[in-house]
Amino acid sequence: MKKSLRLGFCAVVASLALSAPAWGQQSLPELDTGGILGANGWTHPPTNLTFSPPSGGGTATVGQQGIINIPQAGMCLEYQTFPGGTANPDTRIFVNDNGTFRSVNDDFGGTLQSKARFWFNPSPKSLDWVTTIQAFSTANNFDNFNFQESRIDISEAACTTGQTTIPWAKFVGGGSSYTVVLSPNHT
Repeated sequence: MKKSLRLGFCAVVASLALSAPAWGQQSLPELDTGGILGANGWTHPPTNLTFSPPSGGGTATVGQQGIINIPQAGMCLEYQTFPGGTANPDTRIFVNDNGTFRSVNDDFGGTLQSKARFWFNPSPKSLDWVTTIQAFSTANNFDNFNFQESRIDISEAACTTGQTTIPWAKFVGGGSSYTVVLSPNHT
């Protein structure tokens, strides 16, 4: 199942950095390499990242964009940030909803870190998507944090509406024409 993902983050994010100065120079890890298979999917080893403020000012951002191809009946991804070199890094997770970045989570579980799930079941079976992790404010532009990404083999309901703890975003549609439905507890 892991091989069903085809993503090209680094080159795409680098090109986005040129056209959108608010993006940082780092990208999130690729989904199709380095994952550790488990009973319910795979988990990437934590990736240590440091925000780097954009040269034009504003809050620092790391992000990824990719094309996801899903031959099966849907997929749940979970993103989580947690402390790295900064004791309590303040992060937010965003998703691009047709040109508008919408916050999925800020301050999960009483911490300043973030956690979110994403449900993909595109029609047709591919989707162009963008997610970012952003510093909460310019005061956090140099925060060092860890990022972990997991694919969880659970149903759409278990990933989204069937649980009320983890904020989620569901992609409806496919290709580059889709909408994003956010959980009632998104922040």
